[in-house]
Amino acid sequence: MSRSDPGRQLIDELERQRDLLRRQQERDQRILTTLYAIGLVARDHPSLRTMFETIVHELHNVFEFDACYLALCDEQPERFRAALLYDEGVVEFLEDREYGYLTGLIVRRREPILFGDLVVERDTTLPTVPFGNVTKLSRSWVGVPLMISEAAIGVISLQSYEPYRYNQETVDLLQRVANVIALALENVVLNAEQDRLSRELAEQLAVRSEELASLSRLAATLVDPRPLDEVLNEALSIALTTLHFDAGNVRLLDETGTLLVLRAQQGFTEEYVEQTYQVPIEISPLREVITNVQPRIIEREWYALYDPAHFPLHLFPRFESTVNLPLVVGRRVLGTLSLFGFSPRELAPHELVLAQSVANQIAILIEHSRLTEERERQISELRAMREISLAASTTQTAHELLQRTAAELSACMALDVFSMVIYDPVRNLISDGITLDEGNVYRYWISQPPPPRSLTAWILRECQPIFLNNLPSEITTLPDVEGVIIGADRMAQSWIGWPLLDRDGRPIGVVSVQSYRPYAFTVRDMEFLGNVAAQLALHVQNVTLQVQRTRQIAELQAINQIGTLVAASYDLDRIFNEVRRIVVDLTEASVFYLLLCDPDTRVVQYAVFVEHHHQLGAELMGRPIPPRSLTDWLLTQRRSLRFDDLSVERDRVEALGIQPYPIGSSHLMRSWVGVPLLAQNEVAIGVLALQDERPYRYDDGTVDFLAQIASLLSLAVQKVRLFEERERRAKENAWLFKEAQAHAVAAERQASRMALVNRIAGLLATRLDQQAILEIATRELVQLFWADHTGLVLFQDDETGVVAAEYPQIGILGTRIPLRDNPLVNALQTTRRPQVIYDVATDPRAVILREYWQSIGICSLVIVPLISRDQSVWLDLV
Repeated sequence: MSRSDPGRQLIDELERQRDLLRRQQERDQRILTTLYAIGLVARDHPSLRTMFETIVHELHNVFEFDACYLALCDEQPERFRAALLYDEGVVEFLEDREYGYLTGLIVRRREPILFGDLVVERDTTLPTVPFGNVTKLSRSWVGVPLMISEAAIGVISLQSYEPYRYNQETVDLLQRVANVIALALENVVLNAEQDRLSRELAEQLAVRSEELASLSRLAATLVDPRPLDEVLNEALSIALTTLHFDAGNVRLLDETGTLLVLRAQQGFTEEYVEQTYQVPIEISPLREVITNVQPRIIEREWYALYDPAHFPLHLFPRFESTVNLPLVVGRRVLGTLSLFGFSPRELAPHELVLAQSVANQIAILIEHSRLTEERERQISELRAMREISLAASTTQTAHELLQRTAAELSACMALDVFSMVIYDPVRNLISDGITLDEGNVYRYWISQPPPPRSLTAWILRECQPIFLNNLPSEITTLPDVEGVIIGADRMAQSWIGWPLLDRDGRPIGVVSVQSYRPYAFTVRDMEFLGNVAAQLALHVQNVTLQVQRTRQIAELQAINQIGTLVAASYDLDRIFNEVRRIVVDLTEASVFYLLLCDPDTRVVQYAVFVEHHHQLGAELMGRPIPPRSLTDWLLTQRRSLRFDDLSVERDRVEALGIQPYPIGSSHLMRSWVGVPLLAQNEVAIGVLALQDERPYRYDDGTVDFLAQIASLLSLAVQKVRLFEERERRAKENAWLFKEAQAHAVAAERQASRMALVNRIAGLLATRLDQQAILEIATRELVQLFWADHTGLVLFQDDETGVVAAEYPQIGILGTRIPLRDNPLVNALQTTRRPQVIYDVATDPRAVILREYWQSIGICSLVIVPLISRDQSVWLDLV
């Protein structure tokens, strides 16, 4: 070797190292360029596929490979989130892929793997995961984990179809590059996750904002002045929109807590509303929601849960999902909110919380509305009660009171019909009444008994209220009752009625409200109407008493007029015509009938038959009374007779043996009342009768009034006849002069009696002090009949009478007289005629009071019964 050889070797070595350094520098530059390019792409928030494709493309600048496998691990174990498979220019991007054997081994061990020749070195028993061109086998294979600190987040493997292309240096270089790529991929994933979270947060904020807006709209309904049903419908619409359901309804518990009442709905048919307006809780699918106070959620196949034979599925659309929520305030359940969907629905926890919040808001709305309604209801009820009380104290007639009451109740209750009747329990008929039906006024059954099978008649019989939520179906529970339509030609659906009771518990009327829709009234309405009925009952009694007092005063004034005329006149025509005018003006009778006849032959001597101011009946003069006629019956029986309605009392007429004799109009008179005119010794000398085309016009008071007039007319007839007889005898026989004087004295005495009657009648018309009236009457009777003593006994009950007045005073005032088993009292009540006891010591009628009468010095006496509508008394003249 020459001296120049070592130098050449050194030069060659230096050149080699220089070339190696140059190649190393070039490779490092390529690596830096590759990593820089990858970093630039990562800044733009690329998708994983774009990032993977960039990485594979840039790795070509550093490494030689025919195929590449790049994968990023998922949160789920043993699965790659995404993977890119490259094989000689063919790219395949996959997501959610299981680990391959080798790549899984790298990730689990977090160590690289190198195969110089995969075909030779690989264990053939291990599974393979081919990709790309499966006909060519990879020979050289290197794989490294993508490491961040101690965690493997993925894997990179490079493959070549030539053996031994990679060595340990390749492994080290690829690992260093993979670590930087891991950071870039982690940043891309974090950026993508941040973008996703930002989007989700924005979406959630938008949803929460929408939900808050919906809750704010629900809260705004608390001050909405519209009716509750309208506000509930709006709240339901907000709930459906917010929770994204297709249909829904709100049901509230009724006051009894046994029924769920439909108050709002959307997405259902009218048939559903009509047939499920009220549902008993016991048979409702919502029972467990009410009982457990927990939501009920059906996510799918709601329609398949029910049997059409036991549940009205035909009323529902074909829903798939539903959520039923309780409406709760405090610990009290008010009802339910039900939401339905046509598709399966899986509620997230926050959606369920939102749904319950919406339900709670609706519950608060309902409770607020109820409290407001309760306050307004109390105010309106108090106002109505005040106005009704004011009307009762200021109105003069029952009809005006009914109209004022109807107006106040209509303003206070949601009613379509108001009806009130005033009932006379003695005559068993309606004395007044009014029905207000949708603004129209009707008057039914006046002066008639109510239909026997009507609800009004049932209340009057039982003295109990009636509350019907659905009248057509519930009326069958009441025996012998059927619906009676008055007013508009349709049947009420809801009905409440209360009896009006007097102080003795007797029915004096009925007040009722009605509606043409079912379940229109509540228990509160029932109670309020009961309070109104109690208030009205008191005022009806006052008005009735006022009417009775007015009638009694008018009758007493009429009797006073007639008594004055009878006492002052001897002209029968004038007396009879004036009596007709006074009686017809007072009673408004269609027919006035007055007849006088011979008591022996029954031949008519005088007849007045006036029908609507037309004089009839002239054909009766000089003829005998028709046999079996009403007049003949009165003359024969010598007692009063009254028919409330001749058209329905034909059986009674036939049973009495009467065959009516027609006079005047051909149409039948309905009401009829008559009394006989009785002379001395109870001899019938005529009849006085009234008739009317309307039924139930007369009562016992009318009979008493006519009886008193008949007595005055009898006195007038007897007075005139006595006067005529006296004159006749004075002219015929002078020797009868004394007898005539006696008759004159009798006439004067009768006139004095008439004057007494007039004075007493005038006294009754002007005085209201009963004791003063009784004392004056006893004093006048002593002077009139020249009696030693006069006493007046009032019957307190069936057992006892009390001496209420006496003259002169002998100390028996207030003495109690036994009535039971008293022969004298029995005779007075049976005959209703005066009783004369000539000898107290021997007369059997005096057996009970004999010792008492003898102790005060009474030897003989006359006892006269006094009959009134309210009580019986006797008057004894000693």
